[in-house]
Amino acid sequence: MSWPDRQPVALSPVLLLGFALRPAPPALLQPLASLAIGAMLRRHRPVLERLDCLDNPVFLIDPSDLPFRLLLDLGLRLPRLRVLAEDADCEEQAATIRGSFLALVDLLEGRL
Repeated sequence: MSWPDRQPVALSPVLLLGFALRPAPPALLQPLASLAIGAMLRRHRPVLERLDCLDNPVFLIDPSDLPFRLLLDLGLRLPRLRVLAEDADCEEQAATIRGSFLALVDLLEGRL
């Protein structure tokens, strides 16, 4: 592919954040994930409750522009969001949700 045929990569704040977070171990990001699940429960409890009927309500959330994955486990009394390394093997999920971080937020907010 020659240079004129290539599409430039858009430098978004999320992409830059992803570069900054790349060296961070998942354990360092876990407190942020705990805050995020608390906010999700406060703001979007009905969305999460609609998934209670599933046999294995565990979802791997893979933001394509960030260097980590999230494991959302709704099968517990108190739902949990765990940060995983980008290349971590995970076989306990019922489904994988993959997209840009902003698209995933729009999905959660009901804009998509």
